[in-house]
Amino acid sequence: MAGVRVFFYLEDRERTLNSPADKVMLSLTAFADELERDKARQRTYDAMLGKALAGHVTGGRVFGYDNVEVIVDSQRSHVVRRINDAQAAVVRQIFDLCAAGSGYTRIAKLLNAERAPAPQSQQGRPAGWGPSSVNDVLHRELYRGVVFWNRSRKRIDALRDAA
Repeated sequence: MAGVRVFFYLEDRERTLNSPADKVMLSLTAFADELERDKARQRTYDAMLGKALAGHVTGGRVFGYDNVEVIVDSQRSHVVRRINDAQAAVVRQIFDLCAAGSGYTRIAKLLNAERAPAPQSQQGRPAGWGPSSVNDVLHRELYRGVVFWNRSRKRIDALRDAA
């Protein structure tokens, strides 16, 4: 043994594995914790489904929209998307330029030259338009009126389904 001691955080007592009963108790505790994680996952899924069916925001920010909190009885009830006029004008411009035959790179260069509002950059990158950002706008289903949720999956679920 490495001499490492393990303590229960909430109970402020040491976990020992000196007897078969201690080992069984550890297994039962782990089993109960796993059941609670599964119930919490289901509660979260059910809550998100209810929000999606009610038309509330279930994800993050989307260029062209502002997320607006709805306050009921001094508490946040839910979040809805409201069109951001300045950003929506850029989205329409991208669709118009694409329909007129401009490519993604040309559209990105034009938007940058005009200093058009751009999606918030990630990981400290400079804000601006790139061909991939233009592609993302043109293929985002929300701009066609299609609202969806629950499209992403945990890696472990994807690996389990592939096996």
